[in-house]
Formats: sequence, C-alpha cells, structure tokens
Amino acid sequence: MKKTLCIVLSVLLLILPCAGAAFAVDTPVFAAGTVEAHAGGTVDVPITLAGNTGLAGCILLVSYDAEVLTLTGCDETGTAITGGDFVFDNTLTDNPFRILWMDALGTSAHTENGLFATLHFTVSETAVTGSTTAITLLYDPGSTFDMSLTNIACTMQDGSVTILGEPTLSVGTLPAKTEYTIGETLDTTGLTLTYTDQYGAASTISEGFTCLPTTFGAVGTQTISVLYNGLTATFDVTVSDVQGGWNFAEGSGLCLLSGNGKTYLTGLDADYPIVTGNVETTGGWSYTVIPNGTGNESTGAVLEICDANGVLAERYEVVVYGDIDGNGETRLADVAETISGYAGVGNTEWEEYDSTFDFALSLAADVDHNGEVSLADAAEIMAAANLVEYFNQSWQQDGDATILYYDD
Repeated sequence: MKKTLCIVLSVLLLILPCAGAAFAVDTPVFAAGTVEAHAGGTVDVPITLAGNTGLAGCILLVSYDAEVLTLTGCDETGTAITGGDFVFDNTLTDNPFRILWMDALGTSAHTENGLFATLHFTVSETAVTGSTTAITLLYDPGSTFDMSLTNIACTMQDGSVTILGEPTLSVGTLPAKTEYTIGETLDTTGLTLTYTDQYGAASTISEGFTCLPTTFGAVGTQTISVLYNGLTATFDVTVSDVQGGWNFAEGSGLCLLSGNGKTYLTGLDADYPIVTGNVETTGGWSYTVIPNGTGNESTGAVLEICDANGVLAERYEVVVYGDIDGNGETRLADVAETISGYAGVGNTEWEEYDSTFDFALSLAADVDHNGEVSLADAAEIMAAANLVEYFNQSWQQDGDATILYYDD
C-alpha cells in the first residue's frame, strides 16, 4: 500500500503544476499554534485547519529557528481529517520540514476542520527567557488541490513558542532599620523586592509581602524571610540586648510564631507545658503567666511581660501543637475537638483559621501546618494520643520536620 501510495503521489505531483493556473475561490486556513515552553523542556505545536472547502491533498512546509528548537517528531494523532494518508518522507533535521497529506484513492472531498497534525520539539537549554521564536507555515500551491485536481489557494497563519523561565524573588533594597533590641517589632519601611516573572519581566515590589518573624526575643543575627507570590527572599537583622528586658531561658526551647496579626508562644514540652521558670527578666522587668480555662500553661494560656515601670510590653498566647482543649496533654479528647471543629459543631468552630474562634486553638489543631484544620490533622493527633508520633513544638517554617515518630 505504501509503495502504491508513493507512486500515485509521484504521478499527481508531476501533473498538478500543469493545473496551477486554476484556483478555487474559497480559502482554507492552516494555522500553527501559539504555545509556551521552558528552556530545556519539550513542547507540542498543533497545526489546525479551518474553512476547509474540500481538500484532496496538500503539502505544508514548516520552518523554525534550529538554534532554539529541535524537531523530534510529527504525527497525525488525533487529526480531524478522516481518510487519506499522511507522509512525512523527509528527515526531522530538514528545515523546512515537509508534511504531505493526500487522499489518492478517495471518492469525495474532505471538508473536516480541526487538528491537522502535531509538531514535537525540544527547547534549547540556552533559550532566552521571555523571547518568542516563530513557527512559520508555507504551502506548495501546485500540490494543494481538490478532488478535481484544481489547485486550492490557502491562507497560512504562523505560530510561535514563547520561552518561559522560573519566577525569582530577591531583596532589592534593605529596610532602613536593620538593628533591633530584644522585644522590638520588625519595621519594613524602605524594603523593596525584585520579582522576575516567568517571562523574564522584572518588577519592584514594595507592598503585599509577608515577613517572618516580626518580633525579636533573642540576641544575635536573625534571618528574616520575606514571602511573596509563593517565593521567598531573605535578609538579616542584628538583635542586641538592652539594659533591662527579657529573654527565654537558655535551653527552654521556647520560640515565637507570627500569625493572624499576632505573635504566639510555642516550643513548650507537649507533655509538661510550663512557661513559668522559662522566661528571664532583667533591669526590673517582670512577667506573668495567665493560665488557660483548665488552669494549665498550655494552649490558650497567656504570657504577659511588663517593663520596669509596670507597663505591658509584650503579650503572647501559648500554642502547644496537638493540645486543643488546653489540659496539657494530647489525648482522644483533642481528636474529638478537632473533628467537631472541622465539622462545625460543638463549641469549637473554625475553617481555615476562622477569626470568629480563638486563633491559638486553630494553630494547635493544624499540626501539619498547611493553613487549615482538617480530618488529616485529627488523624495525626490520634497517632500522637496513641504514642505513635509526636509534634515538633519548635516548628517555625524552618524546614524541620513537623511530625516526628517515636523509636520502635
């Protein structure tokens, strides 16, 4: 069959140029797709047909920039053309690449529209982000005809491949203030970011980002993470001690976590959550621990710190991951609280940290730290209640594991 088809095509290609003076009035349109791809990746470019007035055969020529694209294949998979044969009789390195279709044995004209063929490319590793490379279509006027062997004029619409890159984020300008004393709050005045999108376009960002942490409770260099559009940039600030103040006791494990416009106290031992004795003050400063409703220093308790004049300087709610009812333990009752809160029943109601309920409870229940309280959290709390796993109470989005397992 293949040999027969090639013979037929050869004969037709010899006689068709003689009919080149006669063209059909209507114009079918062949169009190459406009697509996007990453440097070093792969991309498929469809060729579609519209306004088909009755083709019986055609030859298309596809040109492209071989410095950017490498043709790896061409096929008619999924084509809207029913019947006839596609012949890709030149090598993939030919540029232009020839696509021949003909229904040499057909008895009626083809008027189908839709996908004609698909080109498969790989993209050069060195392709420039944001650049666009053309896919150019031409056709052979003497070899594009209808069932009466009358040449058909066609309209060609070129396509393109736009090269994408990975978005990036960096600090453009540091904030005016980069030196702090313990207890101060981060001031982002003057901070700008440089965001480069997937097309390579850079823009300056001066608002709409989130910084963590925002309050400083320890002396030394503190790295600030700046989150924007799913990306993170960092910069460092220096935190020093002051005459009179407070700090967490060395080795206490206590740390601060920002969320919902407030700062929370975490890092307590889940089995013996005690704040008292783990905070140190100097220069006349003092602190008070206000137990939660169950009389414990676990989730829902409050740490208040006053300066030497008795003025409230800091106030932090306590969060112990897995202890929802605040009794200082992770037990089945916490599982029940998590499930009832997720279902919206009982006295614990939240949905994605719903501000109508105490945010500290939502943080305590969201043990997988994905930003919502769900049945998956209930399952992890059940495992902790059964002493299968325990939670990293010092987790602060620092890449450490959030759920740990007891040794066998």
